[in-house]
Amino acid sequence: MGRALELKEKLAHNCRDHVSVKGDFYSYARLCHPRLKQAALDQAREADLLIIAARGSEPMPLFVQKWMDEAASRRSEKTACGEFLDSKSSDTVENFHSFIDRWAAENSFLLFSNVYPEQPAEPANLNLN
Repeated sequence: MGRALELKEKLAHNCRDHVSVKGDFYSYARLCHPRLKQAALDQAREADLLIIAARGSEPMPLFVQKWMDEAASRRSEKTACGEFLDSKSSDTVENFHSFIDRWAAENSFLLFSNVYPEQPAEPANLNLN
């Protein structure tokens, strides 16, 4: 979770004049616990930005994919998703990214990725206030 905390601190610093950044962190293992899973779903419902920080060296576990689907189904507003992966060269990263990319598109999430940094076709219109 060190990378996720570092990323949160960078975002908070870079955006400090425009928004307040609050971060809650969940490892895959925490999503197995019913109460923590529910807390994560509740927080995802309120979030303007979901960040997935992972090594990308292994496929995303199915139970995490299901959690993400459930979290997305609870959203009614536009949301951004940031994907920050360690590895840039393995086939597994491509598989990991393919799920996130498809998931974001299916749920109308605006996706940002450090591995696949293409710009979105349309400018984002997120309410950051």
